[in-house]
Amino acid sequence: MAVATTAPSEWPTRWKRSSVSQQIRRLEREFGLALFDRTTPTVMLTAEGRAFLPHARAILRAERSAAEAMAGLRAEQESTLRLGTSVGLGTRLDALLTVLSERARR
Repeated sequence: MAVATTAPSEWPTRWKRSSVSQQIRRLEREFGLALFDRTTPTVMLTAEGRAFLPHARAILRAERSAAEAMAGLRAEQESTLRLGTSVGLGTRLDALLTVLSERARR
């Protein structure tokens, strides 16, 4: 998104212009449309690029949402459960936890 909304002179220094240009060209080939006008000193979106921009933003939002959901699931799986039991339950605890774990997966 920053490529579309920021002048190249303001891009983060960790971005390699050649890599960014290569990714843009790949996307333009895939769509068969020019998304940026490179004829001016500044890189500007074409009408097609402006039409694509809301879709690109939606894709990025969906990707972030999916990543957050997966991180939440991972965090749930990595939780620690500490139990205190009586002597009588302690001897059957392993079997009980196995049954509960199997039910939770369903």
